[in-house]
Amino acid sequence: MKLILSFLLVFSVNAWSQSIDVEGKFFGVNAEGFNIEKSAVLSLPAKGEGKVTLDKDGLKVIAEKFFTISRNGQKIFYIVFPKTDSQDKYVMRGTYLRGNSAALYYGDVYVVSKSTDLSLVEESKEHPSVVHKGGFWFEAKILR
Repeated sequence: MKLILSFLLVFSVNAWSQSIDVEGKFFGVNAEGFNIEKSAVLSLPAKGEGKVTLDKDGLKVIAEKFFTISRNGQKIFYIVFPKTDSQDKYVMRGTYLRGNSAALYYGDVYVVSKSTDLSLVEESKEHPSVVHKGGFWFEAKILR
């Protein structure tokens, strides 16, 4: 039960909020083949205006790029973060569902080389410089 509760963040947004902090998880498989999960907090700017930050393992990283596209009525977002130990970048590609009681952000995580054109990730084309590393989901309860 504690694990389920740790996934959820209860928040309320007032008119003066600059960003929304949403708790969640990254998941994948490590080099030894074991499933892993890492907790993180994603800070999203109110109304899409401002900086996107990620706080994971006590390290806060500011996104280099953040944008959204629409396909078949679905909003797909891309968040690009620098990878601290190399010239590569992490790309979160996902979507969201927002209802009256909760907002859920979920998708995939890729590592791409610094010079990789993001359209390769957008179009899901096979390319050696785009490597799928796992996924993510962030959920927040909405209080009315």
